[in-house]
Amino acid sequence: MTFFADPSWWVSVVVVGIAINFFSSYSKEWTDTGLGKLSEKWRSSSDRRKQAQQRKIEELAHSDYLRMKAMGTATYVLIRGVSFQVLALIAIYMSVSAEKMLAKELFLGIGFVAIVCLSMSMASVVTAANIRKNIESADKINRS
Repeated sequence: MTFFADPSWWVSVVVVGIAINFFSSYSKEWTDTGLGKLSEKWRSSSDRRKQAQQRKIEELAHSDYLRMKAMGTATYVLIRGVSFQVLALIAIYMSVSAEKMLAKELFLGIGFVAIVCLSMSMASVVTAANIRKNIESADKINRS
């Protein structure tokens, strides 16, 4: 707390504050323009994804074969996710139970494999959920 009494600290804080204020006043227009373009690209990309998903749902609604094929794909992806979870649990068990016996590099490698397997598992489960959501939306359209 003694640095609060030091005048050089107060001068440096004021100088840095003025520099930040000066920089922000000149960079505001550039930042607003850049972020506006980024937001516009994000919005158009999001609209394209929504339109593609809607087209896919329409295709699924008009074809029983495509709905069954999508359900098989969702099941496959879900089984793949469960397999990754099992691999992750095995890796976690190996790293926890053999911490003293394994070299540090091998221990870190097994931990990395566990993290990658858990990430892949989560991605597979989310993909399966999205496919099932599309199938359910197509079923609602098909019924009406």
